[in-house]
Amino acid sequence: MSHISKISILETKQLLHDHKQGMGPTLLSHKYKYSETSIKNWLHARDAYVYKKPNAFVKKYECNDNFFEKINTEEKAYWLGFILADGCVTNNRLAINLSKKDHNHLIKFKQDIKSNGKIIMLNKKSEGIIAKHGKKKFYEQCYLGIYSPKISSDLFKLGITENKTFTCNLPKIDNEMQSHLLRGLFDGDGWISFRSADGQPEIGVMGNKSILNSVKQIFNRNCSVNNLKIRPIKNMFRLRYSGKNKCSSIAKYLYQNANIFLDRKFKSAQKLF
Repeated sequence: MSHISKISILETKQLLHDHKQGMGPTLLSHKYKYSETSIKNWLHARDAYVYKKPNAFVKKYECNDNFFEKINTEEKAYWLGFILADGCVTNNRLAINLSKKDHNHLIKFKQDIKSNGKIIMLNKKSEGIIAKHGKKKFYEQCYLGIYSPKISSDLFKLGITENKTFTCNLPKIDNEMQSHLLRGLFDGDGWISFRSADGQPEIGVMGNKSILNSVKQIFNRNCSVNNLKIRPIKNMFRLRYSGKNKCSSIAKYLYQNANIFLDRKFKSAQKLF
């Protein structure tokens, strides 16, 4: 990271503006590539640091606060599954961080939830990837944060808790909504790939054991696939299917006739229709 003492006049104005708009030291660190501690000290030195208690956020942007009150549409079920995979809910704030290449997907979410919030571009350090000069590389992310006690409460009722990665169960919703829920989950934590040697497809998803057991049961009922074992991978679990017939059946169940999806995964699924 560069030393913050070398910050330009233009960057100083931009950083102070971003902080006044609600970006804390963590997000500022990702965006400007200075350490979080340096930014905090730099703000304190200019008497510009704004401390906010966890529950002291002010709602600056509008959204449909009742969006997740009842999961009765394709869009609501899909985004519930996607948040289960890639979202984070803490202190009444829903946050989604995606790779820059999926920026358009956050725009879709904003449109569905009727939010006028800003999507922020961040530079995040890649763990374990070392550049030629001995520094860790950065990769670009897009971030959307939505402050809404109502949305946070409704998601909590559906099982989306702060420590959801290891403790969450698959939300219980109507059967006709389940394919959309699972599509959101797969767009976040799943994959569709094809072996380079023979082109054979593979579909899989990562998650905790409870969620994957529920996913497996839904596939068993709707896709005529074998009752596979769920395999442990480090501190998580993996459910993986291979073979054209099984993968085609799952891809059709998840993506055929769908209206909302992650574009790049939908393109892979189309090869199996």
